[in-house]
Amino acid sequence: MFITHSFIVLCASLLAQGAIVAPSGFAAPPAAMTPASAPTAALDGALPQPFSTEGPFDGDADRHPAPNPLPVPLPAPIFPPACPGPGTGSGSGGNTGSGTSSSQVIIVVHTITTASDSLNTALSGLTTSLQLADVTSISKVLIQGFTTIVANLAKAVATFPFTPPFGSSVSGTVVDALIGFVRVHQALLATVIGKHSIFAQFGLTAPIAAVLRTVEAGVDTFAFQLINLIPDKRNTVQAQINSLDLTLKTSINTYTQICFPSKGYPQTKPTCVKVN
Repeated sequence: MFITHSFIVLCASLLAQGAIVAPSGFAAPPAAMTPASAPTAALDGALPQPFSTEGPFDGDADRHPAPNPLPVPLPAPIFPPACPGPGTGSGSGGNTGSGTSSSQVIIVVHTITTASDSLNTALSGLTTSLQLADVTSISKVLIQGFTTIVANLAKAVATFPFTPPFGSSVSGTVVDALIGFVRVHQALLATVIGKHSIFAQFGLTAPIAAVLRTVEAGVDTFAFQLINLIPDKRNTVQAQINSLDLTLKTSINTYTQICFPSKGYPQTKPTCVKVN
């Protein structure tokens, strides 16, 4: 059969338009490409790429920085009471970081000293004539007071690593404040130990023992960091903290006893057994 060139062109046109179907084994020619379907692969890499907000940062900070779409504000820095904040700590005179100054450390020590003295005063009202509700209220005041002391110590310690050592001209004043705190806090602990039988009668000793342990840990951490600020007074600070630790251990040992209420209370104290 003779097929002209014009016939071939006509068939190709009809196949492209879908007017006829190609026989089995033959493929229709591809449809004409519109500008919308034209390939863009040739342009890839030639155009600036958008910033990536997904996946790990590729390290090419100049060409493909990874922006933070929703930055989360950092928590406010923690400073001791009455501390003005970063850039004001003076240390031995040259600290410009977010540390603290000798006067601010003294403020913290005086704050916890006053809190200890106030707790001692509050405990003076605890007598054997009080009933469960009143004794429970006083125990809560005691626990909250100790918790506040620990919090103030922690706030101070948070600034210590950024503080250079203090000069010898101020380290003596810091130590004097520490000695005053140890004296007042030991007086408070002596009162706490003396009131043990009242709390034991009403089964309130366990929470007090728990908070005393946090006080012990907080005091030890504070002392360790304080030594770095006044290294020339290391021996004095260590001696004071060792003395306070002994009193704390005595109070903890007292309040970790297992106690049985007394039927003859208050004339007869509850029976307590030491726990090793």
